[in-house]
Amino acid sequence: MSTPHEGCTRVAFVGGGPRGLAALEFLYSTLALAAPSLGVHSIVFEPSAHPGCGPNYAPDQFSGSLLNLPEREIDIPARNEISLGEDVIAGFPSYKEWAGVDEGKDQGRQVDVYPPRARLGQYLQSRFNSMAVLLEQSGRLTIVESEVLQIRQDAVGGGYRIVHESGVMEAIDEVVLAVGHQPTEPDESIQAWRQHAHENPACNLIMAPYPLEDFIHDSSRFDGATVALRGFGLSMIDVVKGLTEGRGGGFKVMDEHLRTMDYRPSTVEPARIIPFSLDGLPMAAKPLTRSLDERFIPNAPLQAHFRQMCSELAQYGESDEAYSQLLQQVSDIQGAVYLEVFPSAAASYTRSRLSELANSWLQDDQVRHECIVDRDLPTAQAMAMFADMACGVKPPSLDYCLGQVWRHLQKIMFHSFSHSRMGLEFMQELIALHERLKRYAYGPPVDNVRSLLALNDAGILSLKVVDDPAIRMSPDGWHFSEGDDEVVASVLVDTVLSSPDIQAVNTPLVQQLLGEGYLLAHGGGLGASTRSGAIANRRDEHACQPSLALLGRLAKGSILGTDSITESFGDEQREWAVRLVRRLSTSNRMSA
Repeated sequence: MSTPHEGCTRVAFVGGGPRGLAALEFLYSTLALAAPSLGVHSIVFEPSAHPGCGPNYAPDQFSGSLLNLPEREIDIPARNEISLGEDVIAGFPSYKEWAGVDEGKDQGRQVDVYPPRARLGQYLQSRFNSMAVLLEQSGRLTIVESEVLQIRQDAVGGGYRIVHESGVMEAIDEVVLAVGHQPTEPDESIQAWRQHAHENPACNLIMAPYPLEDFIHDSSRFDGATVALRGFGLSMIDVVKGLTEGRGGGFKVMDEHLRTMDYRPSTVEPARIIPFSLDGLPMAAKPLTRSLDERFIPNAPLQAHFRQMCSELAQYGESDEAYSQLLQQVSDIQGAVYLEVFPSAAASYTRSRLSELANSWLQDDQVRHECIVDRDLPTAQAMAMFADMACGVKPPSLDYCLGQVWRHLQKIMFHSFSHSRMGLEFMQELIALHERLKRYAYGPPVDNVRSLLALNDAGILSLKVVDDPAIRMSPDGWHFSEGDDEVVASVLVDTVLSSPDIQAVNTPLVQQLLGEGYLLAHGGGLGASTRSGAIANRRDEHACQPSLALLGRLAKGSILGTDSITESFGDEQREWAVRLVRRLSTSNRMSA
């Protein structure tokens, strides 16, 4: 094995999850192609024991925790062979190749497979290890299983000094932050509940939904208890499955076509599980099969026109009409797709009328119409209705169709508006709409919805107080009431994941970087400001200091595609690596 040159560039990766892995791969593949003689030593700081996948995709987690993305859509590309002088890093297959996904064998009619998060973690960790072994042996990589607490300017040499839980590392030339989800300051409700639990031993407050193993193996708090779950999204589903299936219960599919289910209790699950949220609106199941999903994909001319429109908006930048133009274009596409998916609607509605209705609903989800699922519909009934639409046994509502169309258009928006000339107001409006549509576009598999309904039928899951209940506290727990229904829970779990509002993040590292001007917040609940190449904008742009890069969800507002696993291996990471190698090559030539 060869050894890199002395005095080589030292690049620190703060976070070794999927984005950190992708950035590391792009760095060395770019070096191999553009500047093989440059010496680069990478230091990956990953506090979990799972470099490559991080704790979110830990390979040893509960197998019932599923991705909300079917295997056929996990477009993680293969890694080509990387030649670094005498050292050659073997290529690694794409996820689909590795998992043996064959999209052609069933003509799209088989039920989509949603793999466990642990399975994706196995892939990511194997991919990381296949590269890391050689990089470590050749002196190009150091892995530090420790959390970074501070990043400061090095007193000597003008680089960075990194303070982590296990020590200090100096003479760092470049830093890239890929830290993923970060905890935020608890809101007033959580603070009050935490104080209440502290003062009353019979009350148990659990502040995070993961790891699920804590729920599966803890008999003292959950056996026979009433458990309240704050939140009604994907992480809530994970916790429910951990408390039931994870504790020995089982689901049996009763109808293969509808995927309806029956629940077989284990006798050690909670007596009752009561989710609640601010609006009680359920997530809509994704289409059951590829052929059902493909109905919602806009045709090539519609996509081309939409891409051109987004490109023009991004080029010219903020205007009073930009957001309205975007909504109108999406609405026009929706009108066309809806009539293709549900031709019978043409007897009652013209394409222009459907477009007008879609535009109204995009601007205000309180709009009511017979084509839109009523917000006041009983929750279980709405869940079953969406699941029937997903199975193709009921025609889609306008809102369900629009959510699926949005999912198929969102990648165009991700690429068009990230690091564009669009102003903060446009990005805030677009991100707010994207978050609102997530309950349709990022919905769970049909099986997860049917399992919740089975638990509801079994009397274990109660949806009676799901919609913004009144909450009062007593020594025996939390009292939830909605209308005439009231229930008392001795355990309360917060399943709501932290938002990417960087100003609310309470980790020492992020607070230090913001406080000292290494990062600049967009404000308005968004992340930090970055520019092309993922370079973080800072308070003093004239500081004689190397750039600091920021990848992922804490850059939300500068980029859009922050929560998709496939975007983790996308353009943002590649562009960072290309620009870094170009800058290092230029610096090397100037100093020669």
